[in-house]
Amino acid sequence: MEANPVATDVAIFAAMVLADLFAPIPAELIMSLDGFHVHEEQLSLVPVVGAAGAWLGLSLWEKRQDSHRG
Repeated sequence: MEANPVATDVAIFAAMVLADLFAPIPAELIMSLDGFHVHEEQLSLVPVVGAAGAWLGLSLWEKRQDSHRG
């Protein structure tokens, strides 16, 4: 089954953002499954999309923590 690259990239990005905002989603699992798709040559931008999602999620989490402090 072929993966839709655009839909998969959006899903990876959203999952990585949520992984940083809410602890129960393990980012390691997300990136491991996506690494399999890269190995199968179905996707190519997973590391970039995953890193961007993780960065955005961490930035949002830090802003949320700062707003609670003061």
